[in-house]
Amino acid sequence: MSRRNAFRNLRVCLAIIGCSVIGVTSFGQTPVITVRFANPQHDCVTQEYCLDVEFKSDIPDQEVFGMNVRFFYDDQLLELIDFRDFQGGYGAVAPDPPIIFTSEPAGPALFNFIGAAEFFNGAIQLVSNDAPIFLDTENYTKLFQICFDIDGPIPNLDTFCPPVVWDLEQDPANGGFLSGDDGVVITIVDPDPDNESYASNENVDQFNWEYIGNGPPPFGQPIEVVCTNINCALPVSLLYFKGYHEHSRNFLEWKTAQEINLLGYDLQRSHDKTSWKNIGFFDAMAEQNEIAQYHFIDDYPLPGNNYYRLLQRDLDGNFQYSHIINIPGFPESESGLLVWPNPVKGERLTVEISQFPETGMIFQLLDSTGNLVWENSLESPISELDIPALPSGLYLAVVSSGVKTQVRKLVIH
Repeated sequence: MSRRNAFRNLRVCLAIIGCSVIGVTSFGQTPVITVRFANPQHDCVTQEYCLDVEFKSDIPDQEVFGMNVRFFYDDQLLELIDFRDFQGGYGAVAPDPPIIFTSEPAGPALFNFIGAAEFFNGAIQLVSNDAPIFLDTENYTKLFQICFDIDGPIPNLDTFCPPVVWDLEQDPANGGFLSGDDGVVITIVDPDPDNESYASNENVDQFNWEYIGNGPPPFGQPIEVVCTNINCALPVSLLYFKGYHEHSRNFLEWKTAQEINLLGYDLQRSHDKTSWKNIGFFDAMAEQNEIAQYHFIDDYPLPGNNYYRLLQRDLDGNFQYSHIINIPGFPESESGLLVWPNPVKGERLTVEISQFPETGMIFQLLDSTGNLVWENSLESPISELDIPALPSGLYLAVVSSGVKTQVRKLVIH
């Protein structure tokens, strides 16, 4: 099979069973390929924390063919998002999406983590080879990136050093610890165009974690080596921004100092930390060095997670975001339908449905006698509707898919 056909057919023998292709180079030497996480990057707007995945070889002219990407991380500090920023012709392959296992006791017991250990099992491989990337023998070469959400509580915003632990076979010299595990497997492109790939000897450079011996667990401990600053506090000195859930409502509060040249704050909410909606604006209250405290009650939180952030607006038109907090609302099983605001004081209504069918739904307003006064089709899980001017009173909001009907009381002022 030619290498081009091999790329097209994506013959992956990596992530699920951890096998490797037996072979040696044309020079009779199997290369040692070392992989590491490096160059932590943090985005204050998205709260994403990304690590470059870099490689180097002990002999020249080596090109990675594929890798099963296996590592552990602390679930109390990080939550995986995805692979991204592939260099050259690399891409994610089966299993895609990756397989992730979570173990509460394994975090402290095996790795001295603060929280549960999450085990990541995915794979990358060359899917085209138009511009080969040959590994250097002295410097590391980036091939792709892995990104996480940052969870809390964060021990130190100024020096954030989360451990991410490469998984290896039981090899104390390399930092391995799990008996019977194939660990990280890296294959190399065979220079013979009639062949596909051959094996390498894998090595790792651990990230903010050190192996401490091949005895009983824990096998290692976090160390602060590669740290980054994730302090995204507003320039007005945000003393705190927090919230909690109680009696079906979310209560938020924040305290600030030194609100100089400040117009005010937009309070924004999201269910996925990607799409955000303004749910309130607050004029700046403090002057110079005074302390100001703000409160907000979200009467209609979303089912599941509710993410909040502050958008600070300066008088000169500049703006900046705060860190993100999460307040879990009621479970989605408790309610599949939200209609808000309630009471309605204008002519704009938002309908949110947690389990939205492919065929869409019908929204109806019935008056107190049960007569239909208005209806509209719903084409998405979150719909903003311009309702007609109706007399004040009690109405029924009815959402129907033809199979299931849900009803909510609605007051129109």
